[in-house]
Amino acid sequence: MPVTDGTDPEQGWLFVWATRPARQHPDDAEKDLRGYLRAKKHQLGLPRGVVFLYDEPTRTLVGVFYDGHTGPLDATLTASLHTLLPATYMQRSIHPNVKRLSQGTKGTPKRKMQRPKR
Repeated sequence: MPVTDGTDPEQGWLFVWATRPARQHPDDAEKDLRGYLRAKKHQLGLPRGVVFLYDEPTRTLVGVFYDGHTGPLDATLTASLHTLLPATYMQRSIHPNVKRLSQGTKGTPKRKMQRPKR
């Protein structure tokens, strides 16, 4: 989840919550997530990022990894950029059910809007 204070990406952060499956070795999970974090930050133009890694079997927080690298990516990470979803994918429209929820549920009387008196 990218977070910025205003419109300046230089002030932004990328927060990643991840779960390590039981079958994955902890060192492999850390290496993969550090690479993902750096590549995604580069794609989004953000200078800082952090991963919160949880263990799937125990549901405990097992690692927090910070990355503040702002230079060029190495060849391996550059090659992985095409596998990342584009930044525009994260811009969602309002879910269709939101309108339905705001109109009330069956059996709930609808309130009429009262017009202002003139």
